[in-house]
Amino acid sequence: MNREALIQLRDAVREGTFIDDIVLWEHDALAYRAFSGSLDAAKALHEAVLHERTFVEIHWSKRCEEETRVSINRGLEGWAAAQSTNPARAWLLAILEALIAEASAAQFIGGRE
Repeated sequence: MNREALIQLRDAVREGTFIDDIVLWEHDALAYRAFSGSLDAAKALHEAVLHERTFVEIHWSKRCEEETRVSINRGLEGWAAAQSTNPARAWLLAILEALIAEASAAQFIGGRE
């Protein structure tokens, strides 16, 4: 999925929608299940699309109405983070942030920005 499609999907997920017509990648079922609240799907998506040396920090709220923050350490490439009242959706958003950062770096290195 290209950077622009990742940004569109991230923005839609933040708004509480899932845009089926822009999700044209091999992991769309996992992404949708994570969007719907599956932590198992979020974990599987993370393992499928992010470098194996990344790790996740999840900061759970003490009350269910508070937001959960998920941070992904990508080593030398920095952190990606997101939050949501839905923990699996927070993880999905953090994954999308990490993928957007990777796509942005690839465009910059490739001389397109």
